[in-house]
Amino acid sequence: MEGTKAAPKTFKGDADEVDMFLCRFERMAQLHSLTDTQKCDRVTEYCGRMVRQTIEGFKAHQDKNWEQLKAKI
Repeated sequence: MEGTKAAPKTFKGDADEVDMFLCRFERMAQLHSLTDTQKCDRVTEYCGRMVRQTIEGFKAHQDKNWEQLKAKI
């Protein structure tokens, strides 16, 4: 999780980095057996403040729908 080698670097919203960020986040989530609901809850821990606020505003985040949230990110 946070602070480990498997943890993704902080995502600050760079479109060129979103695919790699999501790939690393999902790999880490799989390693720790996170559910889709937990992924929705935890993904913002690896984001900068502005990105975190944006993600938290998405309906998919509020509904805990990981596939839709991933698409929105």
